Amino acid sequence: MEQPSLWLLGTLSFILRGGVLALLLPIMVLPTQVEVRLMLGGSLGTSGLTPGFFVGVSAATIVSSGLVMAVLYALAWLEIAAYRRLADDPEIEPNTLHDPGTRLRDLFVVEALTLIVLLLAAVPLAAALGQSIYQEILLPSSSASIYDRVLSHLAQPIAIFAVALPIVDSVSAIWVRGQLSGKSVGSAFAGSVGAIVRRPLWFRCC
Repeated sequence: MEQPSLWLLGTLSFILRGGVLALLLPIMVLPTQVEVRLMLGGSLGTSGLTPGFFVGVSAATIVSSGLVMAVLYALAWLEIAAYRRLADDPEIEPNTLHDPGTRLRDLFVVEALTLIVLLLAAVPLAAALGQSIYQEILLPSSSASIYDRVLSHLAQPIAIFAVALPIVDSVSAIWVRGQLSGKSVGSAFAGSVGAIVRRPLWFRCC
């Protein structure tokens, strides 16, 4: 309550981590099956997706990767900015934050590694999603909504990602906290993994 600037930093961090999607979710209108097919246009043939589609996806991936790197750097900066305000509070025992430039670099690496691990965990889901959408567009399995039909094929990959997400996020959060308190990268990582192993149910629930 005594540091309103922390509200702004927390809000920015929430938005950059994907909170903007949660805020936009109530007003998003999902396209129908016909609209999905029209958006694909000539990129979808009788033998599957055309090479032009994958070229477009590759270009979009390069652009989005650059944006993601900028977001991760901003998140690392927000972590340090929030930490500094708490460390400077006279009512809180000060912690060590040596060499802010190095810490910013290290936190950026942690944020990037977290994203890479989450992307790897999402690979089965993305592969199953693409295959399911392709099958349901060409040969609908029922008269239900395309989203209902696609989701019916994704129970297992969704479950895998749902289990991986809180574990990876918890390890990343404790890893960052350890680095901000002055620990080395390796020591902070070992501490984060050890904390999860010792109290797995606490982190899964809280």
